[in-house]
Amino acid sequence: MATITSLRSICCIVRAHARAFHATPSRNEAVIISGRKLARQIRMEARHEVEQWVAAGNKRPHLSVVLVGDNPASHSYVLNKTKAAADVGISSETILKPTSITEEEMLDLISKLNHDDKVDGLLVQLPLPEHIDERTVCNAVIPDKDVDGFHVVNVGKMCLDQYSMLPATPWGVWEIIKRTGKNQGMAIYSSLKMISPDYRDICAFLEMAVYFQLILGMV
Repeated sequence: MATITSLRSICCIVRAHARAFHATPSRNEAVIISGRKLARQIRMEARHEVEQWVAAGNKRPHLSVVLVGDNPASHSYVLNKTKAAADVGISSETILKPTSITEEEMLDLISKLNHDDKVDGLLVQLPLPEHIDERTVCNAVIPDKDVDGFHVVNVGKMCLDQYSMLPATPWGVWEIIKRTGKNQGMAIYSSLKMISPDYRDICAFLEMAVYFQLILGMV
C-alpha cells in the first residue's frame, strides 16, 4: 500500500510540473512512426555491439527463460524473445516446467540459474500458476540478471533515476522518443492483462506517469 501511495504522489508531482512547464503548448500534424523500422535499426545496432563484444574475447551473452505451463500467449511471447535474442547473436534457452511445479522448486531453479556463470540474463515468464507467488519469484531473480526489471531493487532504482535494468515497454517508449524526436501529443496504450495482479496497480501508476510526461511535453 505504501508503494502505491508513493507512486500516486509521483504522478501528482509529474502532472503539476508538466502543467507548469508546458504553459504554451504547440500541436503538430500527426506523424506515423514505424515501429518495425526502428526495431530493425535497433537490432542491427545490438547485433554489431554483441559481435564487437565477442570479438574482443568476451563470452557470448546468454539468456535463460523459465516458462511454466501451457499458456499459448506465454509460449508465443517467449518464442518471440528467443528469436530476437538469436537475431542479435545472443544465445538463449527456454526451460519448460509443468503447471504442477511448486513454489519451492521454482525458487530452487532460480537460485541455480542465479549462480550459473553461463547465464547472463534471466527472466520468468508471467503469469505463473495461482499457487505460486509471482512477487516472491520476481524478487528471487538477482537484480544483475533481472532482464525484465521486475526485482524490487530495479524498480526502486528506476523510480530514483538510478542505473538499473529497465522494463522493456517504457525503455522502448524512450527509444522511440529519442530516435524520432516526437515527444508531444503522444498517447500510450498498453495492455495489462498478462501482468500479474500484484503488479497491475504499480504498472498502471507508472504508465500514467509516463503518459503525463509525454502528452504534456515533459520529455
